[in-house]
Amino acid sequence: SGDVVNCRFLSEAVSGTTPKFNCVLPDGEVIKVKYGRNPEIPSEAAGTRLLAGLGFGADRIYIVPRVRCYGCPPLPFHTSKVLGFVHADGLPGVLAPDTRVTEFEWVAIERRMDARPIEVDGEAGWAWFELARESEDETTRAERDAFRLMAAFLVHWDNKAANQRLMCLTRDGQP
Repeated sequence: SGDVVNCRFLSEAVSGTTPKFNCVLPDGEVIKVKYGRNPEIPSEAAGTRLLAGLGFGADRIYIVPRVRCYGCPPLPFHTSKVLGFVHADGLPGVLAPDTRVTEFEWVAIERRMDARPIEVDGEAGWAWFELARESEDETTRAERDAFRLMAAFLVHWDNKAANQRLMCLTRDGQP
């Protein structure tokens, strides 16, 4: 991606505790930028590479030396959290174009894997505790245990259902 990734701040509500914000690349693609000193950032990048290498679908996460964010407030994560909390996340774009430029060094950019999510009754994702249930399908205990072992190897602590996506792929593995 080069030494500098240029993007424009996208004011959207964010969740979690890791400082992050959404940003629009010049081609219109929306990426998530995670910044700050947090062991989750390099671990997540390594974990997605491992998952992809094992044949699992995974978002693409890259560590980049610099992101130049146009229109970014000084504290984009905190600003997005507060504006999202009061349901005013679109407010900055409505008020006036922001000409500020903020640079972030050694950050992760996340590009979501393009695939159709599997949803049941409007709910998407799954929680790790569901693997403890006895399965009525053809999944064997050994397969579930292997999946748990992979998760333990990754030390996956952010295991709420909203962070786990199931996706539909074609037979050739394409979205």
